Amino acid sequence: MTFEYTITNDASLEISDLNGRLVGTYFLPAYNNVAEVRNEDLKNGIYMYRVISNGIVIKIDKIIIMQ
Repeated sequence: MTFEYTITNDASLEISDLNGRLVGTYFLPAYNNVAEVRNEDLKNGIYMYRVISNGIVIKIDKIIIMQ
């Protein structure tokens, strides 16, 4: 998967299943605007993600995996 983003400070991307279990954490550097996320380990389904910068959640949304 490819995530495109615009942030002014480094952040992290956390992906959780619908039961709230964390399934992946990825670093999002402020100097970049694209992150490649490996999703081979994710089964088909709906996941939630959140972007956290300086301890503050700046975005929450969902991801649908269909392989």
